[in-house]
Amino acid sequence: MQTFTINSNSPRSIFIEMLFDNEILSSGTAFIGKTNNFSLLFTNRHNVTGRNNETGEYLSKTGGIPNKIRILFPLPEKTNSDSDVIHLDSWQPYTFNLYKDDYFEKPLWIEHPLRDKVDVVGIVLPLINPHIINLLAFDVSEGWYDWKIGELINVLGFPYGLSIDRFPIWMTGYIASEPSIDYNELPIFLIDCRTRRGQSGSPVIGRFKPGHIVEYQGKAYQYKKETTHLLGIYSGRINAESDLGKVWKTEVLRTIMSSGIQVCTE
Repeated sequence: MQTFTINSNSPRSIFIEMLFDNEILSSGTAFIGKTNNFSLLFTNRHNVTGRNNETGEYLSKTGGIPNKIRILFPLPEKTNSDSDVIHLDSWQPYTFNLYKDDYFEKPLWIEHPLRDKVDVVGIVLPLINPHIINLLAFDVSEGWYDWKIGELINVLGFPYGLSIDRFPIWMTGYIASEPSIDYNELPIFLIDCRTRRGQSGSPVIGRFKPGHIVEYQGKAYQYKKETTHLLGIYSGRINAESDLGKVWKTEVLRTIMSSGIQVCTE
């Protein structure tokens, strides 16, 4: 057993690989979201389809489309959120089929009711201990705090597949558009952050550290310990020349969990 003193959010960002049979086509990022007693693994739709979600172009240089996804899952023995100490037993790879058939016609993921307009999907994790899933999941419930333009955020992912001893790279940036206003008439806000390929599907979080004072309903509150808020899921930059990235809001995750479309129903 190895013991690391790390931020408790680090093992929540999960490295994923998209496969065609045993061939690796690409890598990305995912995380678990939960609300009430239900949880899903969330990542970008373009990761599992192997195509640009807006243009339909192939993402892999081979022109291949993934039929499987492999996740590298941390298996903590226990966690202590106050001290941010995690006792890590091991890392376990799990491989899941993305389709029920061999013809790429019956995908197994869950989509937003707007289907291909939303670059986010949910995947059920049936083989993993529910207790461990609960330990690592982000709460996607609607938060009480209204995040504001210019506030600091972190993107936790694996740029170019890079990790530090299997833990994600933390990118730091700022909320770049008014969070209450949708970008391109979709539930997206923009961030100013130097994100790169491989971070698609990363959790985007905001944190309050001990001593941080916030105002809520006319009163000031001071945090006694670090608190994390999930703000959404990162899905790439607006173009290759810009550091402006797109973040799908947590309301998208809640919608997928409550009224998402199970693409394959047979």
